[in-house]
Amino acid sequence: MNYSFSDKLANLRPSAIREIFKSLTDPSIISFAAGNPSPESFPVEALAALAADIFRTQSTAALQYNITEGYPPLREAVAARQKAKFGIGRDFDTTIIVSGGQQGIELACKAFCNEGDVVLCEEPSFVGALNAFRSNGAVPVGVKCDGEGIIPSELEDKLRRHSNAKLLYIIPSFQNPSGITTPIDRRRAVYDLCRKYGVVILEDNPYGELRFAGEDGVAAYGVIMYASFLFVAVFVGYAVGSAPIVSYHYGANNRKEVNNLYRKSLKLIGVVAVGMTIGSMFIIPHVARFFVGYDENLLILTTRAFRLYGLSFLIMGFNVYASSFFTALGDGVTSALISFLRTLAFQVIAILLLPLLLGIDGIWLAVTAAELAALAVSAAMLLTKDKVFHYRKA
Repeated sequence: MNYSFSDKLANLRPSAIREIFKSLTDPSIISFAAGNPSPESFPVEALAALAADIFRTQSTAALQYNITEGYPPLREAVAARQKAKFGIGRDFDTTIIVSGGQQGIELACKAFCNEGDVVLCEEPSFVGALNAFRSNGAVPVGVKCDGEGIIPSELEDKLRRHSNAKLLYIIPSFQNPSGITTPIDRRRAVYDLCRKYGVVILEDNPYGELRFAGEDGVAAYGVIMYASFLFVAVFVGYAVGSAPIVSYHYGANNRKEVNNLYRKSLKLIGVVAVGMTIGSMFIIPHVARFFVGYDENLLILTTRAFRLYGLSFLIMGFNVYASSFFTALGDGVTSALISFLRTLAFQVIAILLLPLLLGIDGIWLAVTAAELAALAVSAAMLLTKDKVFHYRKA
C-alpha cells in the first residue's frame, strides 16, 4: 500500500538533534554536542520524595485530566517567579505550561502564522525550531549575526523585504548553536525594529539562568562598591580620628582614659552599625534606582545584592576599629593581620566557596562572611592582647 503524506511533512528535514542523541547512548563518550545536563546534577532523591508525597496526598489531582493550560497552582507559581525574578508579566497576562520549549515554539507559530508567512531567525539557529516552523507551513528566513547577535541593519532589511514576516525567533542568551549573548543595547535595537514593523518577538531562553549574572552582575557589583564607600567611610573616619587620641593616652600611661575610649568606642560602633544597617535597607532601593533605574531586571538584581552585602555593615565597623586601635597602640603586626584577613584572605575564600553553596547570592554575601570571620580574629586579638597593653581595665 502506498501512503500519501501531507505537504507539511514534505518540507521537513532530518533532525540533526536526533543524530546527535544517538551518540549519547555510548557510556564511553562525554558529549558536549547536545544540551544534556550531567546526570550527577539530577536531584533524584528530592524528586522521589516529592513524587511520593504527591501520590500520597494528591493522587487524584496528579493522575486525573486537567485543563489544557496546565496545573493552576504551578502556573501561578511560575508566573509569580517570572515577575519577582525578571520583572516579566502583567496582571492580565496568561501563563501556560508546555511539555518543552519545542511545544511552546510550535504553539506560537500556530497562533501567529498562516501558511507561507515568514519567521525571521538568527543565522544559524536552533534546528528544532526551524523544523517546528516548517511543519506549520511557515518559512524560516535567516538574519545575519555578528559577535553580538542579530545585526540591526540586516534585520531591518529583512523586515522591509518580507512584509508577511510575523515572528522574530531569537535566542539572545547563549544562542544555539553559536553561544553568543546579545548585549542590552543590541537587544533594545532589535526590540525597537520589531515594534516599528509590527513583528512579534518569540524569545527562546533555555540557557539564560545557567549564568550567575554576567554583565548585570558586574554592573550591580560596581554600584555596591561605589555606594558602600559612603557607609564604610563612617567607620574609617571614626577609627582614624580616634587613633591619635588612643595613642596619646597610651603613651602618657593614662590607662583609665584608654579603657574609657575603648569601651565607649565599641558601644558607639555597635549602635551606629545597627542604625546604618537598618537605614541602608530603606536607602538601598533609591540608590540602586539612581544608578541602574534604566533596566528593571538590573535594578532588581542590584537591590537584592546590595541588601545582602549591607549585612556586612553590622560587623565591619568593629574590624576597622580593631585594626586602627592596634595601630594606635603600636602593634602594627596585629593591625596588618586583621586588615589582610578581612580585605583579602577571607574574601577570596568566601568568593570561592559561597557561590558553590548559595549560587549568585554567595557573591553578595562574601564580604559579610569575610567580615564575620575577621570579627572572630579581632575579638580573639582584643582579648589576648589585653595582657600586653592592659586597655580593658583602668
